[in-house]
Amino acid sequence: MHRPPPLSVLVAAVCLLTAVSGAGRHRRQLGRPGSACSDPFGRAGVCGTLHQCPALLQVVSGTGVSSPQTVHILRQFVCGRVQRTPLFCCPSRAGAGQQARPSGGGGTGQHQGPPEQHPNRAIVERGFSCGTYFSDRVVGGKQVPVGKFPWVAVLGYSDRGAPVKFECGGTLISLQHVLTAAHCVADLPAGLRLTTVRLGEYDFSSPLDCLRSGGGPRNCSAPQDFRVARTFVHESYNRPNERDNDIALLKLDRPVSETLFVGKICLPFGEARQRNYDGVGMTVAGFGRTGPRRFGPNSLVMNEVRLPGVPLQECSAILRSKGAVITSKHICAGGQPGQDSCAGDSGGPLMAATRTGPPYSLVGVVSFGAVRCGEGGVPSVNTRVSEYLNWILDRVDR
Repeated sequence: MHRPPPLSVLVAAVCLLTAVSGAGRHRRQLGRPGSACSDPFGRAGVCGTLHQCPALLQVVSGTGVSSPQTVHILRQFVCGRVQRTPLFCCPSRAGAGQQARPSGGGGTGQHQGPPEQHPNRAIVERGFSCGTYFSDRVVGGKQVPVGKFPWVAVLGYSDRGAPVKFECGGTLISLQHVLTAAHCVADLPAGLRLTTVRLGEYDFSSPLDCLRSGGGPRNCSAPQDFRVARTFVHESYNRPNERDNDIALLKLDRPVSETLFVGKICLPFGEARQRNYDGVGMTVAGFGRTGPRRFGPNSLVMNEVRLPGVPLQECSAILRSKGAVITSKHICAGGQPGQDSCAGDSGGPLMAATRTGPPYSLVGVVSFGAVRCGEGGVPSVNTRVSEYLNWILDRVDR
């Protein structure tokens, strides 16, 4: 059950409403309390006051009710007003008001049609819109602004009760599912267990991560930790070749709370699935090693590196000399000296925005690369997510 925010939060929110009271006149819909509405992302909702919408209250409590980000977010959701009090379109928790149908039991390949028509697509689209972030605007990487990639997950492992160590990455694709590499969860050394999935982490050296917009107040949040309720490793992982089908889906023990620091990425439907990424700038983000040695320490702060897509034929010729087999289910990126994903980035996202900017789509899952990270001329190899959309969606309702 949703717990109402403290009275002080609501009082401050009332003061904020005057800043957004004129936004409704820019929208076509002028609803009354309880009337149907459509939010900025096209999802069905109900028009009501701010305190009647738990989803928007989470944003308010996560950003600070007087922050510029909050004004910007709330302004987009205004659907009408009663006298001088704005009403907001509260999206239904089912995304577009659709009920997801079961995918039909166990086994693989339950849905044979285009993934865009998969009946479980509504499950991954619940909540706020994917692939966007509300923050201020890896080897050879640069530090990421706080909150820029709120879908980046880190996986924590414990060896016979020892303190948790975060080694692999992952990506939040729904309110309760993280996509990662199969090699991050399968065939672990004896005694080593995946115990924690963390979201909303930015700096491991600080218990709180904070962002500031202009001269406004700091907005801070602690990371969210989860246990794994179910693990789905691809049935053909390492077959017929090593690191083939290097993909796994984790179901968290509960849904995430969406905030400025935690949100999901888009899966590559539609144009993102059909796009040719050769030469396209893509981004890897994570906490992997920042030097050439694979056994150095992980970065304490999230880093990102921009990598161009490499044609599959070119990538295959380079990696063949190193004993690797590249197929159409891989996507290669990088190859410039000093810029690469590295150990610790495994399982994390290779992502790309649209041609005009966000939202971001999850193009690949970091799988493997050169022995020495950032070795010139050797691209990183990633599992191509578009080849596994039906496999993913067949499992998100289990």
